[in-house]
Amino acid sequence: MEFLRIKNEIRRIRGLGFIESKTNKGHDGEIGRTFEDLLGIKENNSRDPDYIGFEVKTQKQISKAPITLFSRAPNSPSRAMRLLRDTFGDYRDDRFPNKKKLFASVFANRWCELYGVNCMKLNLNNSQKRIELVIKGNKLPFEVPIYWNYEDIELGLRKIDKLIVVKADIKTDGGKTYFKFTECKVYLNVEFERFLKALKSGLIQFDIRLGIYSSGKNKGKYHNHGGGFRIKSKDLSSLYKHGTTI
Repeated sequence: MEFLRIKNEIRRIRGLGFIESKTNKGHDGEIGRTFEDLLGIKENNSRDPDYIGFEVKTQKQISKAPITLFSRAPNSPSRAMRLLRDTFGDYRDDRFPNKKKLFASVFANRWCELYGVNCMKLNLNNSQKRIELVIKGNKLPFEVPIYWNYEDIELGLRKIDKLIVVKADIKTDGGKTYFKFTECKVYLNVEFERFLKALKSGLIQFDIRLGIYSSGKNKGKYHNHGGGFRIKSKDLSSLYKHGTTI
């Protein structure tokens, strides 16, 4: 019944054609907000799935950017993301010369160079049931290992056990932005072992996005975009038992 309801709603929304964006910014977040409005989902920060048990992800039709599966800071050490920024970040913005930024995409199948000084890599430690962030270079790693417990990763996967991925065409007219929801795929039954296999092979990356607000009331303050495990949409099927196109 849930899948039938999803199918009918997707077909209804697709039939609406181009829908005006509320903010006319045209970014992926606004695509998602517009789509959720059409589904009747109120804006929230809940960790539960978005719509009748399904998590909803949206993306520009032309985008090749990875999709965030879920965001998770390491379980150890405490305030790991802040420590990573302070230790391995760099002064990358002339507007804020005294504040560090840290942006990196880290994989398990290769080393990621970090501002020409250090390298990072993910390691699957099955004996201790954790994913470790390994660092080498001129600066020594923290004395306490940086890692995510497998148990916490499984909690993150629960939210995307049933996943809808919708892509949208975009057009502008008279200074306004419009979205037309076109391609839609539904994925069912995510598996932890599949996640680990995809991570090990390099299909999944962990993105560190620790920046600085460039405008608005928080201008000059640190901005944690949320460290997230991400995958390209074309590889999503590798994580699930079932997938179908609507």
